[in-house]
Amino acid sequence: MNMREDAINIFEYSDYRMFLKDYYESHKKYNPEFTYRHIAERVGFKSAGHFTQIIKGLINLSVSMAGNFAEFLKFGKKEAEYFELLVRFNQAKTHAEKKRCFERILKFKELKIAAIRPDQYEYFDKWYYVAIREVLAYHPFKDNYAELGKKLKPSVSATEAKRAIDLLLRLGLIARTVDGTCKKVSPSLSANPVGKSVALANQALDTMRLAGEALDRFPREQRNISGVAFSVSARTFETMRKEVRNFRKRILDLAQADSCPDGVYQFNVQLFPLTEIQSKGVDKGKSCD
Repeated sequence: MNMREDAINIFEYSDYRMFLKDYYESHKKYNPEFTYRHIAERVGFKSAGHFTQIIKGLINLSVSMAGNFAEFLKFGKKEAEYFELLVRFNQAKTHAEKKRCFERILKFKELKIAAIRPDQYEYFDKWYYVAIREVLAYHPFKDNYAELGKKLKPSVSATEAKRAIDLLLRLGLIARTVDGTCKKVSPSLSANPVGKSVALANQALDTMRLAGEALDRFPREQRNISGVAFSVSARTFETMRKEVRNFRKRILDLAQADSCPDGVYQFNVQLFPLTEIQSKGVDKGKSCD
């Protein structure tokens, strides 16, 4: 890519809109003629305002137009491929599509996004990675992977259990003692917010599936699964979201205060719309006193 030595690097970005914004501002400082209109003319936009709307997130950039940008930016093959992938990733309409794109992003050797590591992302990709780490908080483990896998409900294979142990050791989320026993430790696991959001969505989908299966897998006294539908205002919904966060924190405080655990539990809380949301405020002309 034929640019100055101090030019920005596409591989340092996980958001193509932010890259385009920074690219524009960087070049504008050195070349006053580098304007929105200049960009629009070079990539094929009908108006300069089109570029502004894209970087503000008001409209999307088509994949074909991403190719025009790659040519305008004088990208090499790898850079052009990565830029198009960011466009697809940032504009993905489903989690499955977003996950596919993100996993392709992680394969770029040139990637320089701070704190993204494939194994950190992988930690949340399988529900049993998290579960096995929690098992080690109370169950001593050496090398019997088959036994460890059977501790979980549903059970996992010895191969899956070993894969989990290997990953947890790499991440420093568990450690081996002098006698070879693995135990849980509590370091901080940093991750790029973009990668973390995809990984946590993976985990949410996995654990919601397990919640449905738990209805048949466990007797009523060993589970608590319920739901209720209601109609509320946007203001009350935001209050409920805060209450859920506070409740989740209280549950975690109780778990951390327990010095003698004897089992691993999954705690899910879902609060989501069942209708199209008409507005973010109180309906006009409607009294809510």
